[in-house]
Amino acid sequence: MPPPLVVVGVAVLVGAAAAAAAWLGLRPPTTVRVGQRPVPVDVLRAVLAVRQHQATAAELQAAALTAARAGHASLAVALRDEAAVLAAGEAFADAAGVALEAVYPSPLPGVGDAAWTAYVRRSRVARPSAVSPDNRCGAYALSARELADAGWMLDARKEQVGGRLCWTGTWAPDRAEEAFLADPAEQLDALTALTRLHARVVEGRHADVLGRELEGQAATLSGLLGVCRRAGLGGLRGWVEDPAQRKRFPETTAAYARLNGIF
Repeated sequence: MPPPLVVVGVAVLVGAAAAAAAWLGLRPPTTVRVGQRPVPVDVLRAVLAVRQHQATAAELQAAALTAARAGHASLAVALRDEAAVLAAGEAFADAAGVALEAVYPSPLPGVGDAAWTAYVRRSRVARPSAVSPDNRCGAYALSARELADAGWMLDARKEQVGGRLCWTGTWAPDRAEEAFLADPAEQLDALTALTRLHARVVEGRHADVLGRELEGQAATLSGLLGVCRRAGLGGLRGWVEDPAQRKRFPETTAAYARLNGIF
């Protein structure tokens, strides 16, 4: 039998108070014993549970607050990501003038259009015009390092931006930030170029990781691409091999949880 879901006791609330209610019940321990082995709190199973219950963005934000107060940082970030995906999908459809259920042709060998479309949708975490406090651009929150890998920027480097250390760079001669933030289709082109590169490297250098159990679920290509989005190609192996890193970098672990299992 699979281990019980110990992270979440979901009681989906209805009515006007639902948006503000903390419907996520967390138990104090950060591990559960399955047989003789202590297993970490399972963020992936929690995320799958809240998707099944079709929670609203407001409910997810309330749940994330509850998780953070209980000391479950990775789960809190994962739930905030889920809320962001819900809000960003509608904003993207409005800005791009496309149907929310639009299907995108897959650029990856062996990955069908439906799976690629699911990956694209789950990669959207902001409005197309957004620039995050850590200097990530557009609907897919692409960093300067990622935009440089995709060919949209040059000389990516870390600098202080607004009081925090962020990736920054110079836009390529035929690219500009204002045009990029105004064009959802161009943002998808950049994500596609980045994903092609990351997928080649993951499948070429890290094929041994595919199928390995990480955070309670067999690792798939889409999940490892999520790790690369936050940790970079150079940080993938460390995140995979070191459970302490997976706890220390909750944004990376949340990206894995959000995208793993799609393909």
